[in-house]
Formats: sequence, structure tokens, C-alpha cells
Amino acid sequence: PSYLHTITSYVDAILAFLKSHDFNVITVAQLGAYMTSETGKTLPERPLVISIDDGSASITKLFEPRAAAAGVPYAIGLVTEWLGEEEGQVINLGDNLTDQILNWRDVKTLFSTGRVSILSHSHAQHHYAKSGWGGTEQGAAITSRLWIDGEQRLETEGERVRRVFDDLTASRQSIHQHLGTTPSFLVWPYGLRDAGAEQAARDVGFSYFLEF
Repeated sequence: PSYLHTITSYVDAILAFLKSHDFNVITVAQLGAYMTSETGKTLPERPLVISIDDGSASITKLFEPRAAAAGVPYAIGLVTEWLGEEEGQVINLGDNLTDQILNWRDVKTLFSTGRVSILSHSHAQHHYAKSGWGGTEQGAAITSRLWIDGEQRLETEGERVRRVFDDLTASRQSIHQHLGTTPSFLVWPYGLRDAGAEQAARDVGFSYFLEF
């Protein structure tokens, strides 16, 4: 679908607009510090955060050179299960759409610039799966009780929350293993969350949440 794509001239126009209108692109760490400050910590005039979901390989090929030239920081929300060590891994995004994903070497290179923050976008919950009685519905994995074919039942709410907890734990551990940093920001898959998922995320150790 076209809404998942853009063209480089549009990215160039956005970056030029931000510069010509005196926006100050800040890091998610700056935003987080401001949100939790008890000492009146301030942000620069016209602050703005740039974040990119999923971790497409086009970030290194097309976006990073432009961001580097403009000197702007940005954040990437990674679905950690999708990443491997080899280049050229392709994932299925649904709706007959595929994309080539970054590998961990690319992520390390981006992170080493000091301008790129790495956020969690879950480990393996960025998908729709069988839900509803009999598995006749499709629900976002992060917020739905999923149908268990082998047992012919819906998972319980407790099982769902535990699944989310385990998944987000795996995501943080994977990022820490590869980068030596543990993310405090979670980007909700599809921008969806509920009380159970948010409590699981807080229990894992996430402090900040991005939707859309």
C-alpha cells in the first residue's frame, strides 16, 4: 500500500522545511528527561522528535545520509525478531508487501553515530494472529487473547499478559546484547495498547511509550 512508502524528494522537503522554519530536532532521551523532570527542565524552541518504525534497510541506504548531512538525530523502533546477522533479510509485512530489514551490523553502525537512538518495537508481537472463539478473527497480538489451535481454546488474560511480558523482555535483552544499551522507550505495534499490555511493559522496565 502506498501509505507505507514515500520518496526521497519528500524526505528532502521535510528536512528542508524543518531547517527553514527553525525546528530543533531533539533526541528521545531529551524528550524523556523533560517529561520526567522535577526541576523544570526545558526543551529548545520548536522541539521535534523523528522516529522510524520497523527498521527497513532503506534507513541506511536512503535516510541516514540525509539525516547526517542535516545533522539531525532520530530514533528507530526495532522488531528485534526480524533482525539477523546477514544482509538482505526480507520480511513479509502482509497485504502482499515485503521489505528488506536492517541487520545488527547496520544497527551498530547507526547507533555508533551518536545521533541514532534504538527503541523497542516488540520482539515478535508486530503481527495480527488468530483470536476470537475458534480463531475466526484476526487481532493485534499485543492486545488480543489469541486462539490456541492445539488446545482448542483462547489463551487467558493472564497468559496474554505473560506473553507480552516475555516478548518485551526478549526485545530489551536482544538490544542490550547487541548494543550494550537497554531501551526505556517502547513503540507500540500498530500504536495499540491496553492496561494489561502497559502494565507488562512497565514491569519489564519501559518508562516511555510512543503510539502514532
